[in-house]
Amino acid sequence: MAAFSVMTAMVLSSAPSARAATYGHGVLTATATASVTVLAPRTLGAGQALAFPALSRPANGGGNTVTLDPGGAMSVAGPGDTALSGERSAVSGAFRIVGPADTVYALTQTLSFDRPGLRDVRAIAGPPAAGAPGLLPASGAQDLRYGATFKVDAATPAGRYAGTLWIVASYN
Repeated sequence: MAAFSVMTAMVLSSAPSARAATYGHGVLTATATASVTVLAPRTLGAGQALAFPALSRPANGGGNTVTLDPGGAMSVAGPGDTALSGERSAVSGAFRIVGPADTVYALTQTLSFDRPGLRDVRAIAGPPAAGAPGLLPASGAQDLRYGATFKVDAATPAGRYAGTLWIVASYN
């Protein structure tokens, strides 16, 4: 019986962080820390589609650069004789980014069309309607406008060009 008592004492001393009940019953407790971070939602949504008016490709052999600025103004530059149709108005794209005030973000944009023919296609980012670019104001919301530019020439295939303007906001 004495050997059994000594062995029990050695087991108890080898586990200093656990408490053993001397009569085989009792309650053992332990604690651990816990943490959680709750983030405010961040969203980026399209509010208005980017749309160009119909235009004629140049017939005189020269090319043109067609530009819709973020404010919605159209221009045609170059030696070609491209003409804009009056059948619909130009509309710049509109997006809204929402999140916690003072969130710093960076934007990237890509514009592509579903068929070949338009050259040097690119989106043009405008300044935000309020606040500094890349920083959400105190309201936590910022409106962004986009335009685009591309080149046409006599070889540009006639027809409807549908496209997609992708906007990506990266933040920490």
